[in-house]
Amino acid sequence: MNPLSTILPALTGCILFISCNNIPSASTANTAQVQTVADTVAGPPIKTAAELRHELLESEAADPAGMLSITGNMQENKIQTQKPDFFHHSQYATDGYIIKGLIRSKASVATLKDAVVQITFLTETNTELATTDSRVYKYFPPNEATSFELKVYPPENTKNFEMRVVSAMAVK
Repeated sequence: MNPLSTILPALTGCILFISCNNIPSASTANTAQVQTVADTVAGPPIKTAAELRHELLESEAADPAGMLSITGNMQENKIQTQKPDFFHHSQYATDGYIIKGLIRSKASVATLKDAVVQITFLTETNTELATTDSRVYKYFPPNEATSFELKVYPPENTKNFEMRVVSAMAVK
């Protein structure tokens, strides 16, 4: 037997053994890689559902008027001045106008209340005649529509009107 043929495999085995001990194991390498990825991605701590709900509540309460939308129509408020009898028909007089409508809450968690509605009276050519503010003393639950009625006295030549919610308060 040749001495070189026995030494060569032994020498190769030693080199392989030494090199394997210097390389980190696959599980150690993966763990180190996972830790660096987790450190990079982690950032701020994860918030609980209660903390997220509280933040949403605060952001909605900061802009309550932006969370409310309004629609409605205006009709004459007729009052009976004379009852009908055998010789006469009923007679009515106009005592202002009634605006009936809905205020919709776009809030997810905040309940709002006491909305101030700005009403702008317009002519046939959409020229602004007057503006008035009225408060609607009601609660506006999240994601719901609430009906309201307002009595107004528009100026002469009013043919149209616009409404918008100017302010409201968040229920604490």
